[in-house]
Amino acid sequence: MVLLDGLTGAGARAAWSADGMTDERRNAVLRFLFSGIVIDEPKKLGRYMDWDRIRIDQNPL
Repeated sequence: MVLLDGLTGAGARAAWSADGMTDERRNAVLRFLFSGIVIDEPKKLGRYMDWDRIRIDQNPL
């Protein structure tokens, strides 16, 4: 995921505090991390994955 590039692992704290890290990107990362994943009821039963019933609700920070 491009949004999290450089923000994982041992250097995450330094990357978060770096001068090049914009408030806009920080906000986008926080919205992503605090998003809600909603899985609706299946439309048909069986061994079938209906990807359309999964959605991500963004957190309006």
